[in-house]
Amino acid sequence: MRSVVCACLLICTACGSSDSEAPRMIVQDSAGVRIVENSRPMWEDGQLWKVSQDPVLSLGSLDGDAAFSFHRLSGVYVLGDDRIAVLDEGASQVRFFDLDGTPRSTFGGPGEGPGEFQGLRFVGFSADSLWLFDGRQLRITVVDPVSGGFRVARAAVDNAGLGPVGLFAGGSVVLTADLAFSSAVLDELPAGLQRFGAAYVRVGPSGALEDTVLVASGSERILRYGGETVEMLRPFLARSVSHAIREEEILQGAQDRYEIGVYSEDGILRSLIRRSDVDLRLDEASYSAAIDERVLAAPEPARPGLRSLYQGQPKPENRPAYSGFLVDSEGFLWVQDFSYVGEARSWAVFDPEGLWVGIVEFPDRFRPTQILGDRVVGIWRDEHDVEYARIYEFTRD
Repeated sequence: MRSVVCACLLICTACGSSDSEAPRMIVQDSAGVRIVENSRPMWEDGQLWKVSQDPVLSLGSLDGDAAFSFHRLSGVYVLGDDRIAVLDEGASQVRFFDLDGTPRSTFGGPGEGPGEFQGLRFVGFSADSLWLFDGRQLRITVVDPVSGGFRVARAAVDNAGLGPVGLFAGGSVVLTADLAFSSAVLDELPAGLQRFGAAYVRVGPSGALEDTVLVASGSERILRYGGETVEMLRPFLARSVSHAIREEEILQGAQDRYEIGVYSEDGILRSLIRRSDVDLRLDEASYSAAIDERVLAAPEPARPGLRSLYQGQPKPENRPAYSGFLVDSEGFLWVQDFSYVGEARSWAVFDPEGLWVGIVEFPDRFRPTQILGDRVVGIWRDEHDVEYARIYEFTRD
């Protein structure tokens, strides 16, 4: 049996390009894993996907109207029946609106009973049902936005760092468990920078554990020991984990290089998506400037302690390669660029085959949570950090 099979296919530049110009991407197969090496985007000059600068709908309020006052938004989504679901994590509620902004109903509230939440997070939606997860109570809640009916199941996974990744097309919920909170024996690890694993588990609609699909690199932590206690700190410019679900696939990346793994529902690596044009090296001047910007973005009383904390940590050699992932309604993968402060406006877009098609810029202070065929849905903050649920027009030229 051959240990490595390598057949390369070069996908060249557009007609009229110089023969010496490097190809935009190289697709190769290695031991059954498809590798897509991207060096330049497919879009030519003038080809752009565009997000409108002005929203077509903005929900929010500065005048105290309870229906439009949000406390801490974690997501905004357009459902299959054309309702808008606004997840207000601060209020432990989901608020439903029509597409014209008319309030329809509210679901949830803080508490421990069925239909109540302590840590409201979005999982996904199937048909007209909205799937939610409460990481503190380890509960899956499936809601019918029209009738208000719901069902609740407890996830049979014992882990304090459990969070939702998404919903497989077959109806299983994918959760990620931070192994820093489960399998790590802290008194056997040296102080300093550590990188723990992340386990991806599949849970059925009833909450029963179906399988541990994948174990991969998770988040970086700094361990500090003192007497009988251990302190876990998130380092400055820490590498974490990015992930998303696409039908029956897990898209996962560890941010240490510009590489994204595409795994089957059984955890088998199918392909790797890479970009070779990104320089991750972090020089001293850039690192110091990043600390200055991060400290200035914090409230003034916290700045001295924050600066001391950051300056007391070892400088990493490289910055994270990227930030979050989103999968749009057409199956394209959107990868948010890394930013030293705040959230980057630019996202790289990869087609379902892993080819890098181009970069899309979003409006300032806007974070997309859903990308549809002709709409982008998400959260916008004004200069006072007041949150709004917004929809922007989106054109794909």
